[in-house]
Amino acid sequence: HNVLLVCSAGNEALSNTKVRSPAMAYNSVAVGAYNEKKTPTNKADDQMMNYSSYYHGTGCYKPDIIAPANVLGGGTSTSAPIVTGIVALMLELKPSLAYQPHVIKAILLASCQRKVQNPAGVTAETMAQGITDRQGAGAVDAWNAICIISQGQYGYGTLSSEETRHFVQPLY
Repeated sequence: HNVLLVCSAGNEALSNTKVRSPAMAYNSVAVGAYNEKKTPTNKADDQMMNYSSYYHGTGCYKPDIIAPANVLGGGTSTSAPIVTGIVALMLELKPSLAYQPHVIKAILLASCQRKVQNPAGVTAETMAQGITDRQGAGAVDAWNAICIISQGQYGYGTLSSEETRHFVQPLY
């Protein structure tokens, strides 16, 4: 029905609770939470919130992406509206994306260029690992998502074994 569902991943990781429905749906964007530390010039000190629900070895990898949770003092319920705002910016720039929610999700995941620190005692996750248990594709990046759209660096369709495609992430 051309709807992209942006969902909170949940705040129950400390009780060993996995990401639940509707965030587990294939066509949804499940959003985890990290602490931005309120130091915008130092992204190295950002850290995953230890309560943010994540993949526990069954089903598909979720969350899809992570976003700041401490902006308004909330949990993943604060992170999901931040991602929803980014989607609104994307649709303002390119309204035709409203008919392609799978492309919006792909651009959001492609916008991620970093992973944040995991909580103490949890193995670090890196971009080289791809989609990971706690952070999915990584920290969402509004600027990068808008650059991907404005530069036309996205597409969709079926790839055949005879095609070669080059994917480029724009630089800041």
